[in-house]
Amino acid sequence: MTWNLLKLAMRHELLRDFLVEARSERPAFVDARTGDVGQVLRVGPTSVDVDLLGAPIARARVVNDSGRVLDAIVVVSVEDAHGASVHASTWIEGLAPHAERAVELYCPTSLEPAAVRWSVTPL
Repeated sequence: MTWNLLKLAMRHELLRDFLVEARSERPAFVDARTGDVGQVLRVGPTSVDVDLLGAPIARARVVNDSGRVLDAIVVVSVEDAHGASVHASTWIEGLAPHAERAVELYCPTSLEPAAVRWSVTPL
């Protein structure tokens, strides 16, 4: 079972590397703001790209502003100009005090992004 998960993870990384090399993404926008979310984490700046199928990919830095190690669920909501939205989430494990980590969230629904919102649930 573990080997199957490792194979799947490796295939995912290989596919991602291929798509990056093939320049299959186009920039949508950059949100230079950094915002406090979840009372202990800061997220931003954010860049949003669109893949070859029209699905948004949000990338940002997450910073632990607390004095303790944190686990959290980070959710991004990407909205278009008409109010439609798509969401993606990830789990951040063991983020040390005052440390930062890059996150990349893929929203598997076609949408022309115009705005982004972040939320965090500490675990």
